[in-house]
Amino acid sequence: MIDKWNITMPGSAGSGTRNAYIYLPDVCLQDDEARFPVLYMFDGHNVFF
Repeated sequence: MIDKWNITMPGSAGSGTRNAYIYLPDVCLQDDEARFPVLYMFDGHNVFF
């Protein structure tokens, strides 16, 4: 499952919004108590899309 957020970072990106994509396992919809390790990846050069 991919969740997309629009965020604003005035300190580094001005007043424009940026997209934040969050990739979640499908089990997150079934079990609210499930916990998973986290990996943060910053794609400053459009590596993923």
